Amino acid sequence: MDIHREVCDIYGEGQMSHRSICRWVAKFKTGQQQVKDAARPGRPATTTTKSNIQKISNMLKKDARYTVRDLARLTNISLARVHGILKKHLQLRKINARWLPHLLTDEQKRTRVANAKKLLKMYPEYNKKAFDNLVTGDETWVYYSEPKRKCSNRIWATKNVKRPSIAKRQRTVKKVL
Repeated sequence: MDIHREVCDIYGEGQMSHRSICRWVAKFKTGQQQVKDAARPGRPATTTTKSNIQKISNMLKKDARYTVRDLARLTNISLARVHGILKKHLQLRKINARWLPHLLTDEQKRTRVANAKKLLKMYPEYNKKAFDNLVTGDETWVYYSEPKRKCSNRIWATKNVKRPSIAKRQRTVKKVL
């Protein structure tokens, strides 16, 4: 076909298949003037509505650890639509929590300092031998439930959200000198 040869001369060999050019020629002969695909009949995407987007957003505000499967089951929307809402409309991504060796609140830190001051008041004259006999344990406070699997730590978050932190238990006994 002459048209295929001309296209190959202009754009190079292998840029356009012979079959595609034949399809285009047939479309132009029927009166079509564009090579874009026409709108196809079918079921419209009716589940991506403002109310469904708001419903999923509210659910994630309560608990950001929901999976796509959980959200689909709870909202009775397909997995693909829920995923599309999360990614395209809410612009969320899944991030993992960051493990830290210790995670204490300000109140817990103040309690530690107060207990250490009380201990020091018990021994007004610092005696190294008295402290050699003192054994303390690691008192990491864990005030949440530890997940069984790593994927349980993943949350839906926007680009600007800081990663959540999870304290890691340590079972060591430390000796104070």
